[in-house]
Amino acid sequence: MTRWQIDPLFDSSWLALLVAVVVALVLLMITPSMSDPRRFRTLLGLRSLAAGCLLLVLLGPSWVRVDQQPSESSLVIAIDTSQSMSLSDGDAASRWDIQRSVVQSLTDQLETVSERLQIIPLTYASTAETENSDPATLIDQSSPVGRRTDLASPIRWTLQSANRQSIEGLILIGDGANTVGPETTSAGGGALSADQAASVMDSIGLPLWTIPIGPASQNDQRRDVAVSGLPESFRLFAGTQFDLRFELESRGLAGTEIPIRLRWIDSQGSETDAAVRRIVSESAISRTPVQIAVDTPAPGSYRLEVQADVMPGETVRPNNTQVAFVDVMPGGGRIYYLEGQPREEQQFLRRALRFPDLDLDYQWIPADSRSRWPVSLGDDLTADSHDVFIIGDLEASAVGDQQWQSLADAVASGSGLVMLGGMEALSAGGYQDTPLAGVLPVDLSRIGNADIPGPLTLRPSIRHPITMIDTPRQTTWAQLPPLNGASNLGAPRSAPGVQTLLESTDGNPLLVVGEYGRGRVAVLGIDETFRWHRYGFQNFHRRFWRQLVLWLLARDGDSGEEIQLNMTARRFSDDAPAGFTAIIPPPLSPRDDWTVQAVADDGSVTPLTFDRQSSQDDGRLRLEGQLPTSLAAGIYQLRVTGGSTSEPTKDTSLGFEVLQDIAELSRSSADPVLMRQLAGLTRQSGGQSFGVDQTDELVDLIRRSQQRNVATIVQKNRLGDGPISGWIMYLLFATALGSEWILRRRWGLV
Repeated sequence: MTRWQIDPLFDSSWLALLVAVVVALVLLMITPSMSDPRRFRTLLGLRSLAAGCLLLVLLGPSWVRVDQQPSESSLVIAIDTSQSMSLSDGDAASRWDIQRSVVQSLTDQLETVSERLQIIPLTYASTAETENSDPATLIDQSSPVGRRTDLASPIRWTLQSANRQSIEGLILIGDGANTVGPETTSAGGGALSADQAASVMDSIGLPLWTIPIGPASQNDQRRDVAVSGLPESFRLFAGTQFDLRFELESRGLAGTEIPIRLRWIDSQGSETDAAVRRIVSESAISRTPVQIAVDTPAPGSYRLEVQADVMPGETVRPNNTQVAFVDVMPGGGRIYYLEGQPREEQQFLRRALRFPDLDLDYQWIPADSRSRWPVSLGDDLTADSHDVFIIGDLEASAVGDQQWQSLADAVASGSGLVMLGGMEALSAGGYQDTPLAGVLPVDLSRIGNADIPGPLTLRPSIRHPITMIDTPRQTTWAQLPPLNGASNLGAPRSAPGVQTLLESTDGNPLLVVGEYGRGRVAVLGIDETFRWHRYGFQNFHRRFWRQLVLWLLARDGDSGEEIQLNMTARRFSDDAPAGFTAIIPPPLSPRDDWTVQAVADDGSVTPLTFDRQSSQDDGRLRLEGQLPTSLAAGIYQLRVTGGSTSEPTKDTSLGFEVLQDIAELSRSSADPVLMRQLAGLTRQSGGQSFGVDQTDELVDLIRRSQQRNVATIVQKNRLGDGPISGWIMYLLFATALGSEWILRRRWGLV
């Protein structure tokens, strides 16, 4: 469309006309008087021409042409590159192959839409990324390897791009299986979720067109078996049996028998079958708790592998197996606890020693049976019957010297013995005149009957496995409630191996240990450890008694000088690696050449970085770090070494597993409903969902939208603005005034 219009000076026609009239009057009125009319008309014509040129320039007549042309815009095509796209589409082809054909069809058809439509291809999984290529080339160069799907990422990318360029819309292709948790896609997590981002698109007039690929969940006939719920680690004792608990999840296998196989794998990689069970899935989707009694192997470090057989039709196999890391200690112990009149201490002590690897037999001899003393205990005080003996508040005469001699012989041959304090214990109970007097690490003949009055606060005398107690709350001895009193132990014997482990703040011995023959012996002068349990220190109470019994069994380790190696998790995916801590006690801690490594099953070594912290209190060195995300899925050993040797120090290797991330593969069902819902959120802006065979309808819709999306192009040529018209008007004006002046000069008028 073409039109003429006036664009006067200062956008005011009246002002331009007024200025032109004034100038014209000035030019016309200053006219010399002359007798020749022809000359007068000539001069008047020249001045009128100059005034007319000036008037035209001031009024600014313009020639305007208005054209409607399609505007330049961009169309975003988002391609799903997550692992779930490698799964079946429900037919023979994979979802990736279907997506490839859809993208190729769109690319071919969009070439005919408009030259002003720019195609922007995106690939998305956990994030959205763009490449400088066409969609068909991009999908040929890509593969479904993404381990998470965030449907919001391409929508957010489109919204950000809309601030810089004109966007026609977004074509979102994929199976709709969103596997990114809401904590990372919600507004509270700092980013818009998929539905929130789609709503924002609609509010600014951008349509979302979706093309779902893959079968819906109601049509999912996937078969799958998964082992879950297996604890990460166990600490067991040889020669015992424990109940292994886990869960078997199954899908699409109703009425099918699923074999479950358990096997031990030692540190050398040798495998030993532990058990086989057959579980029948009762429904199409089931979750079955499984409990299997398992015998522990010989002492050592193991992996316990629980594996469900791969069933016909299964596509996801890594979840068929779970592994637990097991440390098997030397076998458990048989404890014989002999008491006098029952008291509170025995109740809590028996409760504290309830462990799967410890068998406790309790016997008490009431005071009202004194007429029948000494009572016969049969073979209970012999080495063949029990491994550890606990003697409580019981007079020596209740049993008799013959049976006490049997107990002394049992200790000499390797059994453990601990005597507790009490009103009728130790010298107060007459034990200084029994065969046990020479067994104990204290001299009962030099102890009076006077007890140590309370309140008593205990403190460790030296570092020892019995008193180094590690609990979740890191309780110290000084935090324990004071005791009301204790039995007087006197002075420890001067003999090899005799040590005072606990004493009062006044220096009175309260726990003395020693050896007799091949056995270990302890004397504990207190009988109120139950107060620890009663006042909230249950874990401390339980650990103390267990460590005391294990020391008596000679299964305490190396006196607390081992490196303690811990991990925050023993099974984890590489996108959430575990942290590790190594605590190195003296005398090893002063060394500064420590290394921490992750050693794979194939022997490859990955050095790990860590921070060092030295404790001023006990001289321990703490190495702390985080495993890298670069570790591939597999079994590893976390190893701490120091010095020139490459061999790990004892107990400084810890097994762990980096899991294969199967979040995408384990969810084989597509979610076309979600894809349609997201498109529906932009319905007001033209959003719509299409099938894989409806790409021609989508391209048709984009073509119509592109035709409606036009830009108005205005071309205006104002007289005097351009170089040609400007020079013409200037030359006319200058020629008219110059000619008028020349004529006046020639005619003698100037």
